[in-house]
Amino acid sequence: MRVSFENAMWLLWSFWLLQGLFGWFNVFMYRIRMRWQDERLATLHDKPLLPAVLLAPMKGIRHNFKPYVEELLNQDYPNYHIIFSVESTQDPIYSKLRDKIGLRDDKLIWSPKLEPAPQGSPDVSPGLKRIQLVIAGLCETGAQKVHNQLKALRELRDEDALIAACDADILPPRNLLRQLLGPLNQGTHTATTGYRWIIPMNRNLGMLTASVVNGSVATLGGPEWCNLMWGGAHALTREFHEEIDIPDKYIGAFNDDLQTAYHVRKAGKKIAYVRSLMLPSPENYNWSSMFEFSWRQYFHVRIYAPLAWWAGLFVTALYLCGTLTAWSAITVGYFKAFIPIIFIFMLNEMRAHQRIELMKTLFSDKHLEALKPTFFLERYATFFWIFVHFITIFRSGIGQVITWSGITYRVSGRQKAEVIMRNEGV
Repeated sequence: MRVSFENAMWLLWSFWLLQGLFGWFNVFMYRIRMRWQDERLATLHDKPLLPAVLLAPMKGIRHNFKPYVEELLNQDYPNYHIIFSVESTQDPIYSKLRDKIGLRDDKLIWSPKLEPAPQGSPDVSPGLKRIQLVIAGLCETGAQKVHNQLKALRELRDEDALIAACDADILPPRNLLRQLLGPLNQGTHTATTGYRWIIPMNRNLGMLTASVVNGSVATLGGPEWCNLMWGGAHALTREFHEEIDIPDKYIGAFNDDLQTAYHVRKAGKKIAYVRSLMLPSPENYNWSSMFEFSWRQYFHVRIYAPLAWWAGLFVTALYLCGTLTAWSAITVGYFKAFIPIIFIFMLNEMRAHQRIELMKTLFSDKHLEALKPTFFLERYATFFWIFVHFITIFRSGIGQVITWSGITYRVSGRQKAEVIMRNEGV
């Protein structure tokens, strides 16, 4: 029996070591694959870039409001228009956004082809052909964000060949559209996505942990057989959008990006993950808000990408089991367990080094300075942040009721979300 138990432990520790090896190798290869991908995307065909629409649903006023709006209005793209959407005129974001883009209550659309820029409007890119602000109204079924997207999709131009969307929690670079739409303009894919990297705005341990956990997820992306889509920056070709009838798939849905990814893959298509499109997302979490955000993210995953949810739960549980059993073995005098512990420590150090080097490649000095406090956790507290990661995934598997941006929903299926309460103060 003792030999059998010992063999079982070494089998577990072997998988634990393979997990550590994969963690290092995947981040190591991320930078290499990112460089290869950027080189391919830099060699676009000579034909003009296709006209695009950028959907930007918003709710509430965020701390990054000014740079977010200004960068969207000044994209380095030759032919695009923006549709901002809000739930109602009662949301403070409505008047602030309306004034920022120079529109009026009686005129929520501007096109430079038809008239000069409204008084007070900001400078815009020469490629920006139209700005529109849509008031979606309050939803009764489905998430408010998805409801906003549905209303915005009714305003497409005939010439819009590409449909992109982005969330309001990012700092978009001016080449956001050019990068995101690269695979679609090349004609190699019908769907594409980027991802976020959470930038800490404070040094609360919950905030730093959220950034490290987010970084571990961000650097998984790339293999096309398992890519999902992220709402903060994703896009489809218009032709494919109509082929799979996305508006029909959004009715009653709690999620837009993972729901879209599901139908893209169901149609047999692959999703391009643009590795260098890692968008800074400055946040100011404490422990409570970090858990609220994390649970909600994995709640989306549980409903709309259940295999990914189970994989996340299994992988985090494997690491915890490997660590706990190895140290437990040492406490009872089985010192051979130091072998996997030492190797895991080395692999964690190697992975942390690669991820920190990747951050230095992706982000400005300002953002790197904010990320520096996360380096210690990345290097020396792997068990801690994986434990937090496991707790958030596990917690998201409980129940059907969740609150998002002041609205409480009951979600019982892909297109079975209903509003059960609104907090009018949010």
